[in-house]
Amino acid sequence: MEDVYEKISKFSLGKFGEFFSQIPKIISSPSRFFESIDSTDKGFVKASTFALVAASLMAILSTPSYKIHSISLEPSFYVIDIIICWLLFATYAIQTWFVCRVFMGRGGVIPTISAFFYSISVLVFVKMFEIPSRIIRDEELVGCNLTSETADKMSQAVYSNTYASSSEIYVGIGYFIFFIILINLVKTIHDFGVLRSIFVSAISLYTISITVSYVQRPVFGALLCAFKQHV
Repeated sequence: MEDVYEKISKFSLGKFGEFFSQIPKIISSPSRFFESIDSTDKGFVKASTFALVAASLMAILSTPSYKIHSISLEPSFYVIDIIICWLLFATYAIQTWFVCRVFMGRGGVIPTISAFFYSISVLVFVKMFEIPSRIIRDEELVGCNLTSETADKMSQAVYSNTYASSSEIYVGIGYFIFFIILINLVKTIHDFGVLRSIFVSAISLYTISITVSYVQRPVFGALLCAFKQHV
């Protein structure tokens, strides 16, 4: 049994090490990085594992908010959290591919998803800066009373808190960097020009924001309510 745990530990540490080794390449030269992506099924599995590591790190970085709001941090909670996060990444990637295809993109769905999975690494750092505002937003979600006004209440609560609103500045910078990387992604994978890449990336982010509002928040709200401890 100890040998099994040792192998799992080495495998996990190796994947986390690989994750952090790829980030400088993605940020410093995204076009070159996306050009080198393996478009085969094997490359897709590797990119999927990369996204799974990103989802795990995001779950870990969300722990302060979970603790503050008395969420039961049992293993099953983190497993569900990570799986949902990965599935959302895949959904966002497919949305990006679909928008690219609408605007006559030449790239396939597998390379697009793989490239998107790698670009997600930037959002791990965004999640770190988002901790103060995440705590405020989760306070609305753990009320377990989702309505059409929930999103507005979350925004008002964030901007009425000095620390939360300050963190949003760094979050905004992080999302701008992600936007630049996304432009390079669609430009490289789908052979777009600069202007079309910018336009398509903006449309993609808009569709993703809709999914965040109408899918991600309600799903995570239900998850938090399911594991909320009544103290």
